[in-house]
Amino acid sequence: MTSGRWRTDWSASEPSEASKRRGSAVTLHFHPNREGTARLGIPASRKVGNAGLRHRLERWAREIFRRFPRRGDIGSFDVVVHFWPSVRDMEFPALRAERERLLTQALDRPRRGRR
Repeated sequence: MTSGRWRTDWSASEPSEASKRRGSAVTLHFHPNREGTARLGIPASRKVGNAGLRHRLERWAREIFRRFPRRGDIGSFDVVVHFWPSVRDMEFPALRAERERLLTQALDRPRRGRR
């Protein structure tokens, strides 16, 4: 798939295989994939807000991922963005700073799997 998006049920993957980074308004999950490129998944639940807010957050998340300078360093991972209800009060620059901080942390200090 060349678009960098997937249309299957991402939740079917085993959560123990994933690494995650949690911020104040978002959690990023990293699942290995076989596509050879980073892909983005954005499940926005109704707990976050109404449809207009969820769609705006999804657009922002795609734009942040697209503009991330180290996107090529992510490798073969599906990056799943979970929003927390506290994201309602955030503006784009604050959300962008948090997402980029979490992505940079994941690239600089990869977590090791639990045994």
